[in-house]
Amino acid sequence: TGVQTCALPISNQTVKDITINAGASLTINAGITLSVCGNFTNNGTINCIAGSTVQFIGGLNQSINGTFLAALNNFANLTVAKSGGTLTFNTNIYARGNFSITGPNGIVNANGKNLEVGGNFYNYNGTTSFTGHGAGALGSTLTFTRRSGANQLFQNDGFNLDRKSTRLNSS
Repeated sequence: TGVQTCALPISNQTVKDITINAGASLTINAGITLSVCGNFTNNGTINCIAGSTVQFIGGLNQSINGTFLAALNNFANLTVAKSGGTLTFNTNIYARGNFSITGPNGIVNANGKNLEVGGNFYNYNGTTSFTGHGAGALGSTLTFTRRSGANQLFQNDGFNLDRKSTRLNSS
């Protein structure tokens, strides 16, 4: 009982599923990459220090679940480096840094959820790797929120990326 706290202070880690329970917290320090082969569920507190990365890998279907917010409980850098399968957003996603789709065959399904990016957006896999945007009021929005004086980059290699809605914010 009591609050459980875990930090990844000095080395990269690879895990299957990760669940942060209510009352628990996980800190990922700068320069550290947490590679996830399964599902990521946050019901507690996640503290990703600037310069840290959560990376989804593997060839199976995966999902991100739980509570994530713009001001806290968010990712610093979020990378999808899957060899196959689909990463599905079951909640709105906030990346204060970069969001990258780099894997050779993986798919990101926004599942009608919103994605806010504070850094750059990289999609190296063309039109079929970022799907599930929905339509109308239930569709998802890709929001760029500038968190520093640096310009943000939207890079989509391959063909056109079909987006329901894209918003640009300045903080």
